[in-house]
Amino acid sequence: QQMLARYDFERLAIDIERVHAWGPGYNWDGPIKEGYNAHLRGFSFRASNQTIAPVTKLKSSTNKKVRLITIDEVSRQKDRIFDSIALGYFQKRNGENPPVTMNDLGFVVEANMGDVMNCNKGAGSPNLKLYGNVHNDGHMILAAINDPEGIYNISVGPMSNPATAARDPIFYRWHKYIDGIFEEYRVLQEPYTAEDLTFPGIEVQNFKTFTTDISGLEDESERVNQLYTYFEKKLFKVFSIPWDVKRPSSNGPVHVYKSELNHKPFKYKIRLFNKLSEVALVTVRIFLAPTTVKTLDDWRNMYVELDRFVVRAPPGTTDVERYDHESSVVLIRDTTIEDMMKGNVKCDKPNGNCGCGWPLNLLIPRGNEGNMKAKLFVIATDWSKDRSDPTANLDGSVSYCGKSGLQYPDSRPMGFPFDRPFSCTDVNSLVTGIPNSSVTDIKIKHKPMYHPSEKVAKKLRSLSVNQEDDRSFVLL
Repeated sequence: QQMLARYDFERLAIDIERVHAWGPGYNWDGPIKEGYNAHLRGFSFRASNQTIAPVTKLKSSTNKKVRLITIDEVSRQKDRIFDSIALGYFQKRNGENPPVTMNDLGFVVEANMGDVMNCNKGAGSPNLKLYGNVHNDGHMILAAINDPEGIYNISVGPMSNPATAARDPIFYRWHKYIDGIFEEYRVLQEPYTAEDLTFPGIEVQNFKTFTTDISGLEDESERVNQLYTYFEKKLFKVFSIPWDVKRPSSNGPVHVYKSELNHKPFKYKIRLFNKLSEVALVTVRIFLAPTTVKTLDDWRNMYVELDRFVVRAPPGTTDVERYDHESSVVLIRDTTIEDMMKGNVKCDKPNGNCGCGWPLNLLIPRGNEGNMKAKLFVIATDWSKDRSDPTANLDGSVSYCGKSGLQYPDSRPMGFPFDRPFSCTDVNSLVTGIPNSSVTDIKIKHKPMYHPSEKVAKKLRSLSVNQEDDRSFVLL
């Protein structure tokens, strides 16, 4: 859902409408207008206006067994999932009817086999035969579109691999459909009440952003509630596959330039006021969405989570400063080929989830040269009630990834408070009567000709997942 929100944000910035769902019930047996060629070795292309086959044969790479995926059966499995959501319970083969929860719905859509394999009791689809493997089967139907029966030994498309699937525009249409399954569950939940959202005794009195790199700005006003993005040319070290004898560089790295989206560094300034007589543990949740005339209920899935962190607020006023690179959604640093060669691949954060997170350089959507208007929303909640256990914390890249081997630290649903329908019409109405929340109007300006100062560029390189001057990766 968060990836879709970001994708739609980027589309709106360049005057393209939000992505439309593709799947059962959405003309999925008709022509797919988007063609795509990844230009990656081992993957085939998809021509414009191709159609998926009624039957796709998948051959296992381990035991050579063939599994048939039919679009009719996937459609029926989708109907059974929607029926269970409406009824409020799943149907197990033993006759039990466990209630539908968001976690179990995820197990169903992903065909998780934890329960079947006795790896983790309860952590699996309640009925694989009945509910199938909708999400993954959709990927494979699309990937095998050029040779669905495997007759011609044509390579599958990039939708077959999690590392390449998001390159294909159809990925977002398919996932818009998949998110619609979860949305069917979300809309059936009762809207949050003011009591659910209020943190008694805590107020958000002020909320602003400040650009910390002032190069190219004429006055102080251009720093406040104004974010800037730009494209930056980066130098990469590319390692070719050794058996690629056609390339003269096959025995060593090649240096290539590539442009990447980035943003000027910034920080949040938040003033909290604690009316209580004791220190409060406050969860600060920050979201961003394009400004719109649509209702909040039509737009709540557009809210992109930018950060989530905990602060100690003693009685009285607490001024909080938080920098963009500290965000709980970003990957601190990825692993390079040189790291692997040196054996330096260990996670440097206790209970962290290294290798997972959103790139820092993509934290802020690009906006546009006309200064795209957006809403920045913050809500302060009670961490003593939010945390999943007394030792839980929000350190590291936890928002999207959680912590490896541990329970997700936040007991609130992912996306809270935008995970349920609203009775109010817009985000300004939402914060009315909720003193522990605030909304700020900001703008995002894309500056294609901007170049950061060397001091700022050096700091960015030390912080960001993709900001090393000499980053390395394998050329597939």
